[in-house]
Amino acid sequence: RHSFYHDSGLGLFYSGLTDKKNSMTMMQIVMINFAVIAIQWACLATAGRMKMFPTMVFVFCWSTVVYDPVVYWVWSSNGWLHNMSVLDYAGGSVVHVSAGVAALVLAIKVGKRQDFDQVPLVNHSPPWIYIGTALLWFGWMGFNAGSASSANERAVSARGLKFSSIASVLERLRTGYDYPWIRFVQPGFGIIYGLLAGVVCFYAARYLKKCRIDDTLDVTGVHGVGGALGMILTGIFAQYRVTSLDVSGVVTAGWVDQIWKQVPVQLAAIGAVGIWSATWSVIFISVMNQFPSLRLRASPEAELRGLDDAEVGEWSSMYLLQSEEGGTVHPTHDLESLKSE
Repeated sequence: RHSFYHDSGLGLFYSGLTDKKNSMTMMQIVMINFAVIAIQWACLATAGRMKMFPTMVFVFCWSTVVYDPVVYWVWSSNGWLHNMSVLDYAGGSVVHVSAGVAALVLAIKVGKRQDFDQVPLVNHSPPWIYIGTALLWFGWMGFNAGSASSANERAVSARGLKFSSIASVLERLRTGYDYPWIRFVQPGFGIIYGLLAGVVCFYAARYLKKCRIDDTLDVTGVHGVGGALGMILTGIFAQYRVTSLDVSGVVTAGWVDQIWKQVPVQLAAIGAVGIWSATWSVIFISVMNQFPSLRLRASPEAELRGLDDAEVGEWSSMYLLQSEEGGTVHPTHDLESLKSE
């Protein structure tokens, strides 16, 4: 049940954030990619300019070669990062850092929108964003608590942290998704995480825009930087009284318990995952672009018309565009009028 609300909420949230002519495409990409949520976010960095079939090929390759090994490194009992005692409960490095780095590579390699810095990206449906946020709020309660894999004190702690009001509100409103901490720190520290994530991720996203990197939905600044920030803060604030809950075997903690090696371990995980994701993302995109049928970038005409029409064949709403002569046109009826907008 929680997974259903979670998936539906993500689809509405990101579809509402993008513009009208690409909203259905974003909805379908979210649904296609949820098997590996990391690459779903990475693809949102190029909203409105990546073709559907090449995107599916990229998702398969990236999920298999990048995501799967990283999951093993961090969460398998035989993973090398796991054996270094990295603290990552729900994917700060596995999901968010890997996705943020892939998003940055995609944004650079695929290129900017044709109207980047000329026409502002208008969120086409605030109600969808609000509905998606509400569904996500509920769905993520089950996601984080369920990651404990049983009904125990750790699950209760994870769920309680998500109800930490300031952290959750700031975190959810497009700031930072720093989930590595959620079973390792006291609930009060959630406020610090939320406040820092809000400020750091906001300015990270602004900096990328100043560098003229067209990350359409700020995936790098929000997920990549937010995930890395969460990993580092976990190395500082993790405590034995929390990390040892319902755990048998060796546990670790952070600087507040005088475990000084933990932040370097967290940084090693960030670096390893980031380099692995960046390297393979560049390889996949470069190879795919050598084949016309696998080139990721949509044609200029399809981009102007909107991928809802060019790739999906339907629209979220039967909207109208204003032409230079003052009349209205359907988006597929007059491409020349779109080019003049």
